[in-house]
Amino acid sequence: MSGSWITRFAVIVTVTLFASQLFATTINESVGAGTLSYTAAVSSGTCYGKTTYPPQQLTWTRTDYYGFSYADNATGIDYSLNGTGVYVQLSGTPTSDTNCPLSGASPASLTMGGFGFNIGFTVCAYQTCNATRSNVPSGYVDPDYVLASIVYAPPGPSSYVTYGATAYTGSSATIKSSMAQSVSVSATVGWGGSIFSWLNGAVAFKVNSSVTTTQQASSTYGSSNTITTGVTLSGSQTFPGTPIPWTGWWTTVNPDPGPGAGPYYNMHDYDQAYLWLNPVLPMEAPSSSSVTWFGYGYDYCDQGPFIDVYPIQIGFLDPTSGWGKPVGANATALARGWATNSTWAVCDDPQVFPSGDGPALTSTDYAAIVAQDPVFNQSYQLNLSGITSGDGRFTATGGLIENGVLTTATDIPFPQEGGGASPYKADFGATYTDSMSIGKTTSTANTQGYGVVSSLSGSIFGTNFQSSLSSSTKLTFTYSTQNVFTSGSSHYVNVHIQGPPCNWTGSACSPVYDGPAEFDVYQDNIFGSFMFWPVS
Repeated sequence: MSGSWITRFAVIVTVTLFASQLFATTINESVGAGTLSYTAAVSSGTCYGKTTYPPQQLTWTRTDYYGFSYADNATGIDYSLNGTGVYVQLSGTPTSDTNCPLSGASPASLTMGGFGFNIGFTVCAYQTCNATRSNVPSGYVDPDYVLASIVYAPPGPSSYVTYGATAYTGSSATIKSSMAQSVSVSATVGWGGSIFSWLNGAVAFKVNSSVTTTQQASSTYGSSNTITTGVTLSGSQTFPGTPIPWTGWWTTVNPDPGPGAGPYYNMHDYDQAYLWLNPVLPMEAPSSSSVTWFGYGYDYCDQGPFIDVYPIQIGFLDPTSGWGKPVGANATALARGWATNSTWAVCDDPQVFPSGDGPALTSTDYAAIVAQDPVFNQSYQLNLSGITSGDGRFTATGGLIENGVLTTATDIPFPQEGGGASPYKADFGATYTDSMSIGKTTSTANTQGYGVVSSLSGSIFGTNFQSSLSSSTKLTFTYSTQNVFTSGSSHYVNVHIQGPPCNWTGSACSPVYDGPAEFDVYQDNIFGSFMFWPVS
């Protein structure tokens, strides 16, 4: 008798749980000012005891909830929400030796957020769940600008670099240093990484722009409050862009730089800063001690459905270049008059600014932008450590593509052809070095003003945001090394080099070019552009 009991027990242990899915259905229900949608999948089965005979037998029904989304009526945005829940019902009370699933909800409730709201969902038996919406103080602020990229001039007024879809131009930035030390700052990107325009205190339209801009939240070198933006600069970027006397390009600014200093040529007057002039920062500020940054948007009141990324040469921003202050179209763009007096009829919510500030970029802003171009400074030195500059900002290119073949070369020749020959011309592809293999990181901070549309300035959001700042009148962006660079030939820029022309006198060129005959190519580890450094 005992032997037969053991045999039966062995059968019971090996087959303890049977299940089958009955159905799965999508549920749509009205919650607050929107519609919550999710999937409920119902399955059932039988479970048994493990040690008693005859074993206890129970049936169970399990409902899995997943695939949550919320369509916000006010904005027309469909938010994908993160959350899953399970509810189990048993046909009776199991004894301690059964292998039945635990009954009840796991977890008891879910809290899932979109921009400016949270959805509370009580996990329960099928189709009996309760969902609620609660609003979170939210809005946006308008920085005077965001530095989208620094693009470096190649040698020679007829040379140019083409940045296209295969290039990593953009930046990784955090606003953590804008906030008081006690403030909790996090970053996330909703809307699938899309960028929306904002109008009169609320979201307006999805991006429609000739400048392709993408964004993603990232954990860059341990930081969980960083947003990475990628800006595609379409077409050839030709430098210097305006005719100048040839001798004016290569004249040495510091003819006797002293021991250890690198040669500096004023080609970097023609470097271009790409300034995003209508950015907004959507944020939640539930209190003065907590801020969530939702990436970037842009202000519709500038150019309607267009992102305004404006290139300007560094020489216009620095008084030492002798170019003079920005005038004409440059002055109009940098004045940002639309922020307080938009020509768009739908814009009736002008920005207000901290005392003493306004929408226009100032000489202080110009200096801050110029400071982000280190090679413009004639005292800058690479101080190479391996293939990377001592400050971590620049790393030698991963190789040059010549005639379609990836080579290990990192330098570009720049000769002056004599004897009446045509100027030297060559085309290269400059590739990236894997940023994760560099072993160094770097960052640079940029402080600037901001505005808040009048409808938000006195709101709970506006009050909480301004109370969270370390300086009530300024924002600080900290740009850091991007971790998106990968080595190889799939990501590159096209470089067209045209050497110095030669006015042949029969025995020599006039003038004789006595500048550097080669330039090394470096990637900017922050902005993803390529910099050209003369070989001594």
